[in-house]
Amino acid sequence: MNAERSTFPAGLLAVSLVLAGASAQDTITWIDGKVTDKARITSMTLREVKYTVRGASESKPGEALASVDSDDARDAYKRAYANLNAQDAHMIFVDEARKLLATKPIVAQIGYIEGARVAFRNAKDDDAVLICRELVEKIPDSVFVPESFRLRVEAYLSRGPAGAKDADAMAEQYAKAATTNGWPDSYVNEATFYKTMAGAAAGKFKPAQLQDELRGLLAKVDTPASVLANRVRVQLGHSQLAEKKADEARKTFEEVLAKDAVDVNSRASAQLGLGHTLLAKGSPADKEPYRQALLAYLRVYVESGKASDAIVSEALYHGAQAAELWGGKDAGFMRARLNGILKRDYGETEWAKR
Repeated sequence: MNAERSTFPAGLLAVSLVLAGASAQDTITWIDGKVTDKARITSMTLREVKYTVRGASESKPGEALASVDSDDARDAYKRAYANLNAQDAHMIFVDEARKLLATKPIVAQIGYIEGARVAFRNAKDDDAVLICRELVEKIPDSVFVPESFRLRVEAYLSRGPAGAKDADAMAEQYAKAATTNGWPDSYVNEATFYKTMAGAAAGKFKPAQLQDELRGLLAKVDTPASVLANRVRVQLGHSQLAEKKADEARKTFEEVLAKDAVDVNSRASAQLGLGHTLLAKGSPADKEPYRQALLAYLRVYVESGKASDAIVSEALYHGAQAAELWGGKDAGFMRARLNGILKRDYGETEWAKR
């Protein structure tokens, strides 16, 4: 099971392949899409990111950070990045991070979260959980501490009803940490979102009840730069789809896809949901929606390869079904191709075993 494949902080750190000269630099991307290049991060906590750029000192809230390209991280973890598919790749990150705790805490926290993501990606869930715990213990104010909770909750949620209890417990830990430590409201709201989704996984809500819960949360968090708001919208769309409100769901998914502040998993899940709405519209008399659904599922695979395996594998599975239902030119080839990729690259997922 792979919980995340996204670029940092939603997956593997995007690092430059070529060092930018003798002086190490950071390129910072913010959730509003703006980029600060040729910077040097001096402090990186969940409350604030401090940095210098062109001789001036600046700062932004930690929750505003989307990603960072770090020369220092690339150099410190070059052996780990060169062996990402190795079964011990996650421990290469962590072993180096431990050495850097006292001297380079910014680089150390990057190593911890990268180690956790690689562990989840390589189906080393138990190790990933331990790495997340160690990050919280060693660097409790790290900008990645909320991410460490997110990774664990989403991993449990990806198991469906079987993981609902663990997801709820982890969301509760997240909420407690956020409230008792006075973290920004965005983290408190995110913990509330995960509590809601854990309840949904446990069958606590009927679709209409879940939609009411999600709309109430959306009213609190909806801003143009809110990644959480679009996570909420995606789940709202899937709930509408479960209630067979395909037209409403399609509008919700299209709204997400038109926005900028969307993490890779949410964008992929919205594209997947859009495919589901199109598949539901098809019929033997009108097969065009099946073709459109196939294209939507293909986009999940082609454009969101770093999304979680659970999302991509589901898109491949339904894409093969859409190709068969469409039956147009090359449909048989597409069906076989998608099934082949599913079995080859996502063989451990539930969708590959169906």
